[in-house]
Amino acid sequence: MSPIGSIGQKLMKYFLLATAIVCYFNSYSQVRNQLDSADHHLILKSGLVASSSSNVPFWMLGNNSQRLVSGMPTQIYSSIFAYKEGGNNKLDYHYGFEAIGNFNGNTRTQVIQSYIGINYDGFLLTLGKRERTTNSLFSEELGFGNLINGNNALPIPKIMIETNGWVKFPFLHKNLSYRGSFSHGWFEEDRYQSGAFLHEKSLHFSIHSTAKNIELQFGLTHNAQWGGQNLTAETRQPTGLMNFIRILTASSGGNDATGSDQLNALGNHLGTWDLNGKVRIGNWSLSNYWQFLWEDSSGLTPFNWRDGKVGITLKSSDHSSLVNTFNLEIIRTNDQDADKIGKDGIPIFEPDNFLNNSAYQYGWSYQGAVIGSPVFLLLDPEIASVSRIKNMVNAYSITLGGNISGLHYLFSFRNLTNGGTRFEKIEPKLSIKSAIFGLSAPIKNGSFMVKAEYDWGNYLGKNFGLQFEYSIDLFALNGIR
Repeated sequence: MSPIGSIGQKLMKYFLLATAIVCYFNSYSQVRNQLDSADHHLILKSGLVASSSSNVPFWMLGNNSQRLVSGMPTQIYSSIFAYKEGGNNKLDYHYGFEAIGNFNGNTRTQVIQSYIGINYDGFLLTLGKRERTTNSLFSEELGFGNLINGNNALPIPKIMIETNGWVKFPFLHKNLSYRGSFSHGWFEEDRYQSGAFLHEKSLHFSIHSTAKNIELQFGLTHNAQWGGQNLTAETRQPTGLMNFIRILTASSGGNDATGSDQLNALGNHLGTWDLNGKVRIGNWSLSNYWQFLWEDSSGLTPFNWRDGKVGITLKSSDHSSLVNTFNLEIIRTNDQDADKIGKDGIPIFEPDNFLNNSAYQYGWSYQGAVIGSPVFLLLDPEIASVSRIKNMVNAYSITLGGNISGLHYLFSFRNLTNGGTRFEKIEPKLSIKSAIFGLSAPIKNGSFMVKAEYDWGNYLGKNFGLQFEYSIDLFALNGIR
């Protein structure tokens, strides 16, 4: 038997095994009496991905918290996700645990999420590894994803306190709300700057009319890498309470910091300004959103409007209509606050070099993947470099969605070009064009999904991939919810 036939037989065995597990839980009704809360979920997913090239298509891998394995073009996967969302009571709790196994002759198992937390009076305290779910002002599944605060890499372990969604101001509750988060996290040990810390915070506001047909949302996210030890030079970055305050306020470093950090800000800072305007007319809502990138104080005021993304989303509340979703998104990150004019009128070349840093040479990445959108290419994950992440991007995406005979479809065309960095340009620019079509059908307490993606361009060449996936909430299946 050929190697391909042997692998195919193994994949079929894994697929049948996953199907048998679903059927077993379907018939196991005694679990309904073991939990008394309607908020618990136990999601079982199983799927198959098959590709024509040597890798999974680009966007099947991207923005998916590394659930699929890079370099494994054909794979069976099964995952289990047990979680509970905190309620609106004065005191409640939440938790989540998600593990996945990928099979293709070899087996890889991995924990994606593992967290616990408490809810109290509109606030959440969470400890562990959790996917980002509430820090965006716009629907990111339709475009390229959040530029620097997305779910492309695995979740980073951290402790976070945040509001439980939007919170109304006591005296202006009819028209003004806010939402915020504050967290401290830990990067991995085996990187150029080993054991560095993560600092994240965000604050957004929402102003809306009394009838809520017009709404303006705006705010700021701030991220920083700090601390850690350079194992090669045997040097440590400053830590402690005073340096944490400097990170918190994006202030320059003290005498124990590097010369660069004493002149600029301690650590590696990056963030976004987020804007979103919404108008609702009848069954339709129109959103116009903007996300501006910044890396230091020069990008904060005025807005670094040349670098970031802009998008328009049109959605209908009638989910049964033939067309109920349209999205157009455009990204441009070529300026990077470069080509400044000095006091003497002479141009100064000082680009920001988004997501990269001279001290933290693995950049804005975690476990070998860019934390933000995959449009920022990481060509050599194992190599440390001040230009490691390729950040000069021009891209646009067009997405159309709707309903056909009870089946939800989504079609997207994405065109991405990446020119390297301002310091190390790539010629010709790397290009990836993608046509993606997805179809999902609801089943009892779950769904079945089919997705096809065709990529072409000079970066990865031609690749066609198919994905089949079904998902069932086993607790709902047994009457717990």
